[in-house]
Amino acid sequence: MSAKRPATLYIHNSSVLSGCEAYRMWLPGEELMLHGYQARMVHHYQLGVWAERARITGEPGPGAYDLFVVPRGGLSSGPAVDALKATGKRLIFEIDDDFTNEYRVVIQEQVDYERIWNFARHLADGITVSTPYLAEVVRRRVGGRVPIYVLPNSVRMGMWQGLERAERLTLGLTGSITHDKDWAVLADALPAVLANHPQVDLNVAGFVPDWVGDLQARYPERVFTDTTWHDYREYPTIVGRAHIVLCPVEPTDPFNWSKSGIKAIEGLAAGAAVIASDINIYQPVIGPNKRGLLVDFRPESWYEAIHTLIIDSGLRQQLAARGRMWVNKRHNIALNWGCWLKAYQEIASR
Repeated sequence: MSAKRPATLYIHNSSVLSGCEAYRMWLPGEELMLHGYQARMVHHYQLGVWAERARITGEPGPGAYDLFVVPRGGLSSGPAVDALKATGKRLIFEIDDDFTNEYRVVIQEQVDYERIWNFARHLADGITVSTPYLAEVVRRRVGGRVPIYVLPNSVRMGMWQGLERAERLTLGLTGSITHDKDWAVLADALPAVLANHPQVDLNVAGFVPDWVGDLQARYPERVFTDTTWHDYREYPTIVGRAHIVLCPVEPTDPFNWSKSGIKAIEGLAAGAAVIASDINIYQPVIGPNKRGLLVDFRPESWYEAIHTLIIDSGLRQQLAARGRMWVNKRHNIALNWGCWLKAYQEIASR
């Protein structure tokens, strides 16, 4: 097996390209291909069909790949895995969140929880994670046998250029129902913002808590919600409408400590000003208020930060410009793809 040009097969779980799959599979895989490496992303349900078709036609099938990147243990046991291991293939466990269920139940009861972690401990040849903190969480769970690589979430900057900003000054909030407690800090702050600043609108995409629904009923021409499941490639258009992107995270919830600062990175990549919770995941992205505003997890702090950026257009534009330049240098997949290549080369040569 070549350590120089490992062919990589990404096995994803969803028919729709989600954010985590984009950052951890599609973007690095696409970049590898741009540099002449063989890579492909396939839904795990398609593997058997693909293998059978290749057997009949003689065309290359899954077996033509050296590395199999598996998120959340989606292909974590059974004859298929045994066959891959028997032929010398390398299996990579890709994890972008804290799936230990220690602080929050992320892996539901109907999923074989132990099967996933047994895969990580005993079958995986390498584990890739998004942050150093998450690396330590995973290391405690699996022990020291499996090497763990920290590969930073990165964006393709071209996807975040030329976005159509809303005509009116707009606040943006995006995320899933997992942010219910994180967003609670805005339940008092945003009604006050909208009441005191009639020139401001609010866009919420993904999860819509009850208090946002109440705001929309009160301000139907100023509060907009979108609960549609969008492919990641549509996501920059949604984020890019906002002039100010809000990234609240509950800092005392240990589950959040393993996250990456990707929501702030997205906002900065889109050319927006970002307000984020003062927590380890956002501190490196924002810096000491150099590329956005870091705030305490208190409604009054959030109100004051939002108010500041609403009334100070110069500061808003300055932070947005600095932030976009920083993301282009630090979280640009066109520059960071080598992190994935180095990790894959080391795993392939084990």
